[in-house]
Amino acid sequence: MQLGICADVKDIKHIAEMDFDYIELYLTQIAALSDEEFDTVRLMLTDVSLRCASCCIMFPREFNIHTQAFAELLEYAAAAFARAALLGAKYIVFGSGAVRSYGEGTGTAEAYQRLRDFVTLLGDEAAKHNIIITVEPLNKGESNMINSITDGLAFVESVNHPHVALLADFYHMRMENEAVSALLSAGKHLRHAHIANGNGRGFPLHAQEDDYAAFISTLRQIGYNGGISIEGYTNNLTQDAPNSLAFLRESMFP
Repeated sequence: MQLGICADVKDIKHIAEMDFDYIELYLTQIAALSDEEFDTVRLMLTDVSLRCASCCIMFPREFNIHTQAFAELLEYAAAAFARAALLGAKYIVFGSGAVRSYGEGTGTAEAYQRLRDFVTLLGDEAAKHNIIITVEPLNKGESNMINSITDGLAFVESVNHPHVALLADFYHMRMENEAVSALLSAGKHLRHAHIANGNGRGFPLHAQEDDYAAFISTLRQIGYNGGISIEGYTNNLTQDAPNSLAFLRESMFP
């Protein structure tokens, strides 16, 4: 398994000094850059020899798949995916809780079908760039759709697209009190993972904070060999990021 970190483009040089295997940039940020700014980011990654293996935060919060035309959303996605591919990203995370949540007046079955139709089209767009969309189950405080690994697996299987897969996020699993044993059924569909402290979403720093070991050992049990990105909050990136990296490396490779 490889260890990465979700981070802002302004932190690229700092992250490059910390020996992470890769960085996971924010797609909304990448999409909003001018052409000149984007070229600067691309050159910076090359200069510091840091790989952008994945991107998260796919859509701006003001988007919503239940109230907007798919064409508008897909136009954004096409341009954003093209940029992510130029940076070398192979995975793009579809969390975007507000974007996929449905409001009053929309039935659950209708919302589910619309989400499935949209993600199928996203998969088609991702295929053009050799990218995999990884659907992220989110806790109920962030979305009213796909709130568990079980939900996510059923959704990905129903979409049945070669460029749509599943992500496991330890923080969201803890928020939903979902047992790590739910991962045992994920198998080949699980292509990416996130990790943070289940209490406050801080960077993982100590074994006593949470049961990270159960999460990691279960990933190993199912033969998972992809990336695990730290996606958490910190007031001191330069201190917490390398300490978290060291702690997780010890946990995964005792």
